[in-house]
Amino acid sequence: MEAEREIMMQNKLWNVLEKSLSDKLVPVTVLHVEDFDHSLLRLQCIHRKLVYVLLSMGINDKNSFPKLNNFKKVLSNPDLRGSTWVTFQEPTVKLDELFGDLPLPFNYEFLVASPSPGDLIVLKEVYRVEHSFPLTVSGFGSWGRDVGFLGPKNSLYERRNDFQGLLFRTANLNPPPAGEKVMNQLKVDGYFNKVLYVLEGRLNFTLSIMVRSEIKSRTEHKVPEDRAYGSVDRNGTWNGMVGMLVRGEVDLVVGTLTMTSQRLDAVRFSVPLVSSTFRLFIRQPENYSLQWGNFLAPFSCALWLLRVVFAVVFATLFTILHKLGQRYGSPEVEGPKLTLYEVAFYTYGAFFCSQST
Repeated sequence: MEAEREIMMQNKLWNVLEKSLSDKLVPVTVLHVEDFDHSLLRLQCIHRKLVYVLLSMGINDKNSFPKLNNFKKVLSNPDLRGSTWVTFQEPTVKLDELFGDLPLPFNYEFLVASPSPGDLIVLKEVYRVEHSFPLTVSGFGSWGRDVGFLGPKNSLYERRNDFQGLLFRTANLNPPPAGEKVMNQLKVDGYFNKVLYVLEGRLNFTLSIMVRSEIKSRTEHKVPEDRAYGSVDRNGTWNGMVGMLVRGEVDLVVGTLTMTSQRLDAVRFSVPLVSSTFRLFIRQPENYSLQWGNFLAPFSCALWLLRVVFAVVFATLFTILHKLGQRYGSPEVEGPKLTLYEVAFYTYGAFFCSQST
């Protein structure tokens, strides 16, 4: 009974805290570890960036988070990227024991709060560069009753600038042997690849080329079999380099890839490095002075002559047929009599003055 009363009291206190933070425009929701699986539907209905507080009613057990059946599904939910997760650590439990092999995505902000001497609450952020990598722990900030909250001055990706030698598979339409050898190592040439080599030194990952099916270093460069940049067919299947990225065959694409609405729905683009436009060019006129013969420019001399000949022939034939019809009693007898001059005028208008609609 005493334990149940304590749990009810803690629930009441956390509900008050959640309401208080919401009143201060801090979006927060409190989830309990014990019934986390039942809260999955609640998370699927939330599409805002929130602060998720994970509570464990009682003592933190070792490997308590990996025991959550649906927690891995939640961490892989793209709608929750950019949210902040907060949990609490007992002094007797180590972080490696607490999280086990739980995959904590690189782009999630997962904070662990633990007490420290001096009535301070220390906040640490934990993540993994990749699922098989060890847990990375770094200081985030602290909170005290007298000093308040002291947090980091840098943004998330400014703090996480070390990939710890992670293997990057890249798709490239300009693969080896179109490259150069530097210190007995083959490097792909080109502007975008040079940018990638600069990032290599700053973000701690190593680039190399796949030569004769042997990975000389830590990055593979692959070429799509269809040698296409990437488009989607009627069945929704992508080809080219975008298709390799969608299917998980590569981690990034290096090249001049045009940003379209369909590609934006399928993959994520980096900050544009080059902006290009499509334009229509015409030859500059050699002479800007008024030339009265410019109206004849659309057709050649032979074509103009052919039009005149056809106009004369049609006018003559039409006049002859009109005269024959009047003479042999066709319905044209009662109509107006047309002369060659009038027929030629009508023919000229049809050949040279007609407008398209």
